[in-house]
Amino acid sequence: MGRVKEFGMWLQHCVNRSSMTDQEIAVAAQHRFEGAHELSQDIWLSEQIELVRNKPNLFQPSGSTANRKENNVDTARTICLRTYNSDSGRYETNGDELNAYILARSLSQENFTALLDEYLNLGGKGIREGKQVGLQLRFTHRTLQRLVICFAFGLIAGLSEQEFTDPRNEQAIQTAKKVAQMLEDGELPVGSYI
Repeated sequence: MGRVKEFGMWLQHCVNRSSMTDQEIAVAAQHRFEGAHELSQDIWLSEQIELVRNKPNLFQPSGSTANRKENNVDTARTICLRTYNSDSGRYETNGDELNAYILARSLSQENFTALLDEYLNLGGKGIREGKQVGLQLRFTHRTLQRLVICFAFGLIAGLSEQEFTDPRNEQAIQTAKKVAQMLEDGELPVGSYI
């Protein structure tokens, strides 16, 4: 999928599904797309937003739109699978797609653990990448934002029970133990589930 189509589908999701304001979209675009720092002051972005508001299905991915609707597939949450192309030496979209909701419904905790393990291992993701995900999650449902915090604390609390450490994880596990103790002592409230 090209960057223009990716931007269009993302914009369609922001306008139609998340009901974001123009300013929220401009801020989110700055964090999501390279070179988008000028978009917050650009009339072009406002025109694109208005265009999507007037034509909600303007940006559709390849494939049958009717089939996607029939199968209740949200095109804004479609994962385009990529495989290694030995001819080009690059990972490229292979035409297969997977809906994020369907994937999430199908994952067991063991599957999710393996997926997270692989995701973090590809490129050694850390705080910077986690912050980028957090910035994107600012525009999700408020209840889900609370659940993200709870889930993150749960991950940390689980890792705090790691018995064996070495220089690669020792300091992180010590920090996890401190966070877990703070949770146990009620020092990190997250509010009630609403």
